[in-house]
Amino acid sequence: MANELAFYRRLEEKGATVEGLLRALDVPPKSSVVGYTSHMDGFGTDLSDLDVYVYSENISELQVLDSLVAGNLIVDVEYAPVSRLRHLIAEVDACDLNSDGNLPRMGTIKQLYRLAVGVNTGSSSNI
Repeated sequence: MANELAFYRRLEEKGATVEGLLRALDVPPKSSVVGYTSHMDGFGTDLSDLDVYVYSENISELQVLDSLVAGNLIVDVEYAPVSRLRHLIAEVDACDLNSDGNLPRMGTIKQLYRLAVGVNTGSSSNI
């Protein structure tokens, strides 16, 4: 709940709303949209951006858009197929934490963490 409050507080501080954010995104049908800001972990500054992840079966390849603006907030958006999410999960599942050097990549851990603690800002169906 504290994560959600930090997310919504950040939007409000920058004159943005979830509705406005979703209008600014090109969200295909059957998508899940997750928002994250470093404020959720207590590390954000006034210059911190917002990260939004859009996962859908209707997206065929990874696309990253930097610097979309919603209100006075800079938003980085990642559009990805659901298969990418499945790949990230499989990467973690394949790791043997009892052996040296077989840990998931930090980028994988970071991505899954943000999806786990982020705020589901909208979805047209579960993925």
